[in-house]
Amino acid sequence: MTISKVSKFLFLRRIIEDSSLPSADKFNTCHLLYSVVFVLCISSAACNSNYIQPTKRASVTAVYEPTDEGITKLFNDIQKHIANKNVSEASEMVKSLIPAQKSDVEFILNMDRAGSSHVVNCVLNSQKFYSDIKDVTAIFRTKPERTQVNVHSATTEEIAKNEAGSTVYNEFPAGIIPLASAGVLKPKITFYEIEKVEPGKNMGLKWHLFAHTPGGWKMFGPIWRAFMKDEKIRIRYCGG
Repeated sequence: MTISKVSKFLFLRRIIEDSSLPSADKFNTCHLLYSVVFVLCISSAACNSNYIQPTKRASVTAVYEPTDEGITKLFNDIQKHIANKNVSEASEMVKSLIPAQKSDVEFILNMDRAGSSHVVNCVLNSQKFYSDIKDVTAIFRTKPERTQVNVHSATTEEIAKNEAGSTVYNEFPAGIIPLASAGVLKPKITFYEIEKVEPGKNMGLKWHLFAHTPGGWKMFGPIWRAFMKDEKIRIRYCGG
């Protein structure tokens, strides 16, 4: 508040306190006065002449449901921002998909199983890769002719079964199947593979292992690299 506004407030309070109103009424009237001043202060930013009302950013506040439709909308929104060269918005959305917190990774794993902690450390280490990219949206860019988005989903149980002809058999990477069958992946979690292809074609560019966590949608990528026999790939993914 400015000094003049404070003076007026104190003046009104003094009139109420010096009036012949019963004590209870004085208290209630003063309380009402405080409430009115507080609301005015917040709504008009009178408390601080330098106050700047924060702006809402759709790319950050948008809610994407934990469903096939939710992840599809999220991915399509990212693609729209990239196509329209809204680099800032697209970058915020892509960064929100990166599982930077330990709790994000632990959510999709059965932490009682041997190897789960190793996966957590490897995934968190691999995220350093994104911090080295000048334009993180580059990981979601594709050829212009790839306009069709395909979303494939499967539960941990379905991945473990890997039945011939199933979505897992046709669309999921082979490396994730042993982690599901060995119980490293937490039961009843739905995972998603997303790809962009040219209309009418089956092959394109694919992004691995999306899942919805308490922290929102995350892309976990090739977590099976934590156990690859190729030492160079494993070290590059998990760190020295």
